Amino acid sequence: MISYANGQFIATEDVAIPVDADTLGSIRGLRIFTTGLVVDGKVSYLHEHVKRLINSGNRLGFLDMLPADKLAALIEETAQRNHDLAPEKIRVIKIILSGGKAGSKTAQAVSCPLLYIMVSAFVRPPEIYYEKGVSVATFPYQRDLPDVKLTYYIGSLLAQENLTKYEADYPVFVTPEEPRCFLEGDTFSVFFVKNNTIYTPVTNGRILEGITRQSVITIAKNYYKVCEQNVLLSSISDYDEAFLTSSIRQVMPIVKIDGQVIGTGKPGLISSHLRSCL
Repeated sequence: MISYANGQFIATEDVAIPVDADTLGSIRGLRIFTTGLVVDGKVSYLHEHVKRLINSGNRLGFLDMLPADKLAALIEETAQRNHDLAPEKIRVIKIILSGGKAGSKTAQAVSCPLLYIMVSAFVRPPEIYYEKGVSVATFPYQRDLPDVKLTYYIGSLLAQENLTKYEADYPVFVTPEEPRCFLEGDTFSVFFVKNNTIYTPVTNGRILEGITRQSVITIAKNYYKVCEQNVLLSSISDYDEAFLTSSIRQVMPIVKIDGQVIGTGKPGLISSHLRSCL
């Protein structure tokens, strides 16, 4: 497969980040990204992904980023080159902006971020996750700069003990302060259903505005009432079903939270319906 790395198209397996030329990204953690799907050579939600990158870059003070239209065109070209070389129904595309070379000042604007557009094979989540649902374990954790998609995933590592404790598939973060409210998963958004109404944590600067999350909300409003509000961890027994959303997983049912069964303990009708709508 073909990827793009700082001005040239190369084989995906040859993409490497030069540590010395990227001290701001490699040492100081100034690195942002977005992950999406390429379907039949076309990038799904292309402009939403570009907007996310530009907004995140602006938030971190990145300068000299490619204009949105040129960045979109380059992403499209990378996807199309792969499709022309070997057509595949679905591939994964990851766009990374990394800080680049550090100057003499400790605090400084990123004047020339490095750009990577990486294409890889799509590994479909196990079908049993959709047939039987998944289990999640909560962990009190608030991400730094929640409105920015950073490559900093320390929360996922810290949550591993809870995953083991509850034999869960994925971690989901709740507020560190009481009362515990749901925030987001380490790589996904969360939704809850009660009496045919869908509830999802409000963004309010504490969670990422997921692209698939917003797409699901838009679709769901055609069929159901959707409320963006705080969802208390203590109230999970009140809900009929729960599900998560992400670019790779799309809509995936959640049947257990911290070992507690949600609803009937089986995937719900609403999550199944919304999955069929994407």
